[in-house]
Amino acid sequence: MASTRFLTGITTSGTPHLGNYVGSIRPSVRASLTPGVESFYFLADYHALIKIDEPARIQRSTLEIAASWLAAGLDPAKTTFCLQSALPALAELTTYYLNLVSVARLERNPTVKAEIQQKGFERSLPAGFLVYPVSQAADITAFRATHVPVGEDQLPMLEQTNEIVRRFNALVGKEVLTECQPILSDTGRLPGIDGKEPEVIALAVVAQKGGDMAMGVYRGEVAGVHQPDYPDSADYVTVVMQKRWLPQWTGEASLKEQEVLWLRGWAFDKYIPVTMRWYEIDNHTTALQLLLKGRYRYYLTDGALYPKGALPPELAQVFLRWIPTYPIFADNEKGRQLHGLWDPGMRTLIRQGRLAEIYRKNRLYHDYRDFIREQEARARTLAPSPD
Repeated sequence: MASTRFLTGITTSGTPHLGNYVGSIRPSVRASLTPGVESFYFLADYHALIKIDEPARIQRSTLEIAASWLAAGLDPAKTTFCLQSALPALAELTTYYLNLVSVARLERNPTVKAEIQQKGFERSLPAGFLVYPVSQAADITAFRATHVPVGEDQLPMLEQTNEIVRRFNALVGKEVLTECQPILSDTGRLPGIDGKEPEVIALAVVAQKGGDMAMGVYRGEVAGVHQPDYPDSADYVTVVMQKRWLPQWTGEASLKEQEVLWLRGWAFDKYIPVTMRWYEIDNHTTALQLLLKGRYRYYLTDGALYPKGALPPELAQVFLRWIPTYPIFADNEKGRQLHGLWDPGMRTLIRQGRLAEIYRKNRLYHDYRDFIREQEARARTLAPSPD
């Protein structure tokens, strides 16, 4: 038996992405080519049932992930390549391990706590989701894995596996199971395309004078930069809710003390003057699912993302407010020069009607009409900024 056993799996709940590649697929292929390493790879379709209830999607994802591994260079002749649901012993081992861990310990797992909050489960939490770390421990120990490639967010899962290993070995009085070590990607976590992380990086670059300007920033959001009087655009903030809540909707006051969702990084709490019990989520699809299940009442978002007919029929969208966004300019020679050009240029653009024309050309004028009219009124009266 090889002294080093390498195990990895991917939950078959979607199409493989770059995060899967750098965090799991690439190190897996590398390990399979390393002399003296015995490699095991499995498609975690049991785990997919915790996240989605679409059998056809799980089946499709299983084939896509298997194809991705093979395309990346995994040689099934040199490795053990398997389907989780084809190994019923894993479910049996999970059942036994459940007696070695408390509910309180499972609820303290940082990864589980974060996902419970993100998905809004609270007391409607599926039991399978809570015991997911135990199922993962069964996967790892069944193959006697010594090394497991994971992202940093999965480290608490491996620690829980090692706790179960130590508890089991203490009960039987000898070392039967082996603790595992994490293999972290050398790339780090990749930012998503539907959140604010890439923007945060860009804003930091401008603030540190590594770039000259950035767009789409709230007033006062970044320190040490210049901002003009005229915005570049605005977030067309709307509220999505189940239609049954429409009769009770009275505007911003209806958000008070309610459970409200928005996309991670969209700091609406700083610009909407009511106290909300707010939660950040990672993507729009999750937000809509949580609304449909009744786990949250309101979802704050940019209304331009959901044109007429884009929402499920059970949901409605109402306008909340405009939050203007501005460019920021670095406090360097080029940044100050661009800052000096912005307000005069925008004033001319607005007064000549060219700003409205740009919005019409891009089929956004109807949504932004009130915002544009407000800028047209300001352009007739606003004096240049002293900044």
